[in-house]
Amino acid sequence: MAALIAQTGKRTLLIDFDLHKPRVHKAFNLERGIGLSGYLIGKTGWKDAIQETDISGLDLLTSGPVPPNASELVLSDRTDDMMREARKAYDYVVIDTPPIMLITDALVLMKHVDRALLVTNVKRANARGMRQLEDLLEQNSITHVSMVLNGILPTRWRYYASKYAYRYLYTYGYGYGGYGSYTGYGGYGYGDKPYGEEEDA
Repeated sequence: MAALIAQTGKRTLLIDFDLHKPRVHKAFNLERGIGLSGYLIGKTGWKDAIQETDISGLDLLTSGPVPPNASELVLSDRTDDMMREARKAYDYVVIDTPPIMLITDALVLMKHVDRALLVTNVKRANARGMRQLEDLLEQNSITHVSMVLNGILPTRWRYYASKYAYRYLYTYGYGYGGYGSYTGYGGYGYGDKPYGEEEDA
């Protein structure tokens, strides 16, 4: 998504905020470097940790080394400072987070985004899990959320997907809303496999 935005001519920053099991740098064949965690512990400025990608207009702030206190770092004032400055420096900022149902980081980061995009794989999602997700969002008064259902098979899931889309995307308010000048990205699928063993969305 960040690459597509950059290709429209918008200056875009992609931040890997998954400080537990980072993967974004692999998609761009880059090293993690000092990255975001280096900035959050005060070893570097966030702009100094940014790497250019092969896509024109797209910069990447990798996760950096995995810290022992990742969730604590996300709560720091340095996160607030970086987000505020990044809004001014880029047309769009896209952040990737750990799964929302497993780690609290995504919930914390939602205060910084105009739109949170939850990606759920239908192979692992179930009704109970979706109700838990709804409860979690409602308890935290989070309404700026859209959802993508990933992995739908045309034959097996056609009827299920249409019912599911109507109930969850409309009845519960997960709209297709447009993106503002600052775009959030949160969550993967969840289910049987431990975090880190799921397929890439």
